[in-house]
This record gives sequence, structure tokens and C-alpha cells, in this order.
Amino acid sequence: MTSHNFGKGEIGGSESRQRDMNNGSFSDTTQWQEETDTAKADLGMVHASKGGRFSRRALLSTMGMAGVALVGGGTAGALDLLQGGSEEGRGNGNGGNGGNGGHGGGNPYQQQQRIVIVTDPQFGASPDKTDNTAEIQAAIDYASAQGGGVVFFPCGEYNITGIQAKPNVTLKGENAGASRLLNTAVNGNPAIQYRPAPETPYDANNVDMLANFWMEDLGVIGNPQSGAGIYLLYTMKRGRAKNGLNRCVIQSHGGIGVHWRYGDSLSITDCDIGKNGSHGIYAFEFSNVMTVVGGVIHENGGNGIYWNHVASNCTVFGCSIHDNAKAGVLAQNAEQPSILFCAFNRNGKTTNLPGVQLTGFEQKKVVAATVMGCLFGDNSPNGYDISCSYVESANLYNNYFYGVNSGKPSYIRLATWAKGISIRGNHWHTTKGSPAKITTNNSPNISYFLDDSGDTGPLLNQVLVGRTLQYTLGQASDTLLQSTVGDSEPLPRFRIQAGGSMEFGNGAAMTAAFGPDAATGGLGLRSSVRLSSDQGLAAASSDYSTKPLQLGGYCLWVDAGGKLRIKQGDPLSDTDGTVVGLQD
Repeated sequence: MTSHNFGKGEIGGSESRQRDMNNGSFSDTTQWQEETDTAKADLGMVHASKGGRFSRRALLSTMGMAGVALVGGGTAGALDLLQGGSEEGRGNGNGGNGGNGGHGGGNPYQQQQRIVIVTDPQFGASPDKTDNTAEIQAAIDYASAQGGGVVFFPCGEYNITGIQAKPNVTLKGENAGASRLLNTAVNGNPAIQYRPAPETPYDANNVDMLANFWMEDLGVIGNPQSGAGIYLLYTMKRGRAKNGLNRCVIQSHGGIGVHWRYGDSLSITDCDIGKNGSHGIYAFEFSNVMTVVGGVIHENGGNGIYWNHVASNCTVFGCSIHDNAKAGVLAQNAEQPSILFCAFNRNGKTTNLPGVQLTGFEQKKVVAATVMGCLFGDNSPNGYDISCSYVESANLYNNYFYGVNSGKPSYIRLATWAKGISIRGNHWHTTKGSPAKITTNNSPNISYFLDDSGDTGPLLNQVLVGRTLQYTLGQASDTLLQSTVGDSEPLPRFRIQAGGSMEFGNGAAMTAAFGPDAATGGLGLRSSVRLSSDQGLAAASSDYSTKPLQLGGYCLWVDAGGKLRIKQGDPLSDTDGTVVGLQD
């Protein structure tokens, strides 16, 4: 097998360096650039013919200038690009004569990439074959055995029944619409998987972790009887190496689109994940730092994205999440889930689940969640756009709630133990009918902070309609509600404390007027307070049984005949007690 070793300084280097270009030669970089420009203009850059051959101009467009040199090298098997310096410079951190890419410095995976083409005769994959599983696996195994590299899929559709991912390998196509892997398995087998051990019991200390596995510009298409599109079990932990998908299409699998368990640092960028039988993306248990950026998650049979018992720091950013059978995003028992600048439309239409569902259990709650800058429209027939249950601390900021096409409003639903929920800066659009509401269903253990003073919608006028607002404070003397006139008054004019005391003042001094009275042991006007009125006093009734006026241990009332009566203790009848006055 021919190996080509070019340092970064050599590619496009001196005119005196000649490169053999497949039955010809380029004597200088000008001729090289002319061929580059011609290739970029070629619309048939990657073409899979019946013989499984491809246009070397395709590799040029995908791999850049280094690809030109390699494709022209006439390799019979894998094409190797070692961007680690020239023969003189390899092993030197500065790259020697080969420029600044020596093996001794920087990221070794970026410095060294081998390009393996699955249609090369050594491997023999072809879009014409009914099954390319063995051929593609051989190319992946070869790249992995060489220390890693790029396994390239020329344009075409390749039937497979399930291939195994390997560390330090990138599976790359021309684009996700042109280079596609079709999983024809009908036994629930995933299209691409890494499973070095059983799912249970969890044992990260005795397995080989997957590291630096990437997929780029590939379509992975399943069928109703196939399993997951991508299944990754035990990926490298604690950020030592990442794995990810870039610009891929993962569609029509019988199971989950992307299934990830046990690991750290999975990146999913600009991917189309849809029409899968179960969830679009599922991360389960001990999975940290999943980042989903800029993709479309749609029409999946379960949740669009499901984070289940993930440890921390999972983020979805700038995605369109729509028409999923269940919730758009379900974060369950998750720490620090962040849902930022996404659009949620028509999720949960048949299951009455919301655009975003934050839910945990009494023993394991969702903590430190953020939903910010998102647009919600027509999710759930009941209008639940965001639902919080067993959530401890969540920020719901600057979202736009559009309502439900049926005319129902958008809801933020706080149900069954939701504490420390901060709601601010949101906007509720009202043209769909009813105004927006926050609903608690009168559930206990609900506390939230609302500050939508900048909101142009009607939330402030509606939030308490038919609802119970409950605050849990630590001490009876803690202030629940107070008001001042202006900013300069040292004391409030009115204050209610958690223990039930109500105080009034003039801005400089306050008097406790109502509440528990230590002197009497009762609840009512304080013993130190005098009741006065410039309009007199009025009682709704003078019947003896209502005790309209009680003075110490005496009751004073007017009987049916207009006589004023007094009795020590409770009167037993309207004529009980002693007459102390008559009406003239």
C-alpha cells in the first residue's frame, strides 16, 4: 500500500517540489491550483459507478489541497494523509523541513489523518451490492488499526445490516443527501453502534471507551424493523476526547435516532434527526455534556430529545423541534439542562405533552434548569408549553408563547413540587384567543418568582385568576409583601409577614395592627391598637348569637324590641342579660 507523507509546509510549497499526479506531473503550484479550480466547478465531484469507483475531484472538494496530492498518488488501497511533517521533520515538535506539524506538538488527531475510501478495491464496497457491511467494516477496522483516520464514502447508497464504530475514526460522505447508509436489518440491529459490554451492570472501569469517533456529511436511513440509527455505549469520560455527528441525517429507524449511554462529551451539530419510531435523541444515565446545536428534530414517535438521569450540562441550542409525538425536550432527573433559542411547534399533539417538560422524582429532582429565548407554538392540545414537576431551581426567561391554534392559551404548568422557579421577560401572544396563564392546579410545594414587568402581554392581570399563590418562608417574621411610596422612605407603608401579622405605617414608623397577639393569645386586632373611624362603626347584624360587640368578658347587643342588653359571658337568647337602655 502506498503511503504519502506531506508536512503542512510542503503542501502548496516550493515550485521545485514536484508531485506525481496519476500518469502525469505538476511542475508548479500554478498548475496545481488550476486543477483545483476545475475540480471545484465539476458538478459530478463524487460519482459512484457500477465498479464502485469515484471521481478524484470529489476527494479534492472534500479534503482540500492535500486531497489533490493524495488522489493523484495512484494508491491501490487506502489514501494516507500524515500531516505530521515531512520525513525529515517527523518526530520534531516544530515539524522540521515539513513545516509546523511535527508529531511532537499539538493535537495528534488533527495532525494525523489517514483517508480510507470504502470503494477502493482493497475493501470493495459498492452501491450496487445488496450488503456492504463486511466491506465497510474492513475499511473502518483498517483505519482504526493504523491509529485512526477518515473513512470516506463516495456518492451512493450503501446497504448495511449494522457496523461497529471504532476509536479515532471519522465516517465521512460527500453530503448527507448524496452519501447514505441504508440499514436493511429487520432484527432490531442498530445501523452503527459501539457496545463493548452489556448495558447493565454499569462498569466503566473494565471496558474500552470510545474516543474521537465522528460522523460527518452522511445519511443513515433505517426501516421500521431496524433498531437505533446510532447507538453509543461507554464513550470516553471527563472531556479527554469527544465524539460527535456533524451535518448528518438520521431518519426512519424503527428505534431511537441517536442513543447514547454512559459517557461524556457528545456533540450533535447541524443534523436532521426525524421520523424515527422512538425518540429522536436519547441520553441515559451517567451521560454528561451532550450538545445539540443547530439541527432539526422532527416527527419522531417519542420525545424529540430525551435526557434521562443524565448527570450534568446537557444543552440544546438553536434547533427547530417540531411534530414529535411526545415532548419536544424531556429532561428527567437531569442536572443543569439548558434549552436555548429553539423553536417548539406542534409537539405532543396526540399525547398532551408540552414543548419542554422538566420532570423528576421526589428522590431525584431536576436542578438548575434554563429555558431561554425559545418560541412556543401549538404544543399540546391543552396548551402546555413548559411543564415543571419535581424541579428545584429553573430559569424561564425571555420566551415567546404563541398559543394553540384551537384558541387555547399557552401555559407554564407548575405541578407537584416545583420550587425556585424564576419567570421573567416572557411574552404571551394573545391573538389565538384566551390570554396566557401560569397554572399550578393548586398543588402543594409550589414557589416561583414572577417578574414580567417588561412583558407586553396580559400575564400580570391573569396569573392569579382562579389560582393559589403560595410562598414558603423560613421565619414568621419574614416579609411576604410590602409597599412604599417612592424610593426614599426608610420603612414601608404596608407590610404582611409570613406569620400573618399585618403592619401599617407612614413611611417613618410602623404599627403592628393585625395578627397573632401575644397578650391575648388570639388572632385579630392587636391589644395595643385602637380602632378609630371618621365614618362611625357599623355592624351587619345586632342578633345576640352573632355577638356584634364584645367588651372583655361582656357581650353587648340590641334585641328584637330595640332594647340594649348586656351579659357577662355568651347570651343564651335574645332576651337574656340585663337591659341597659331603651330606644325612645
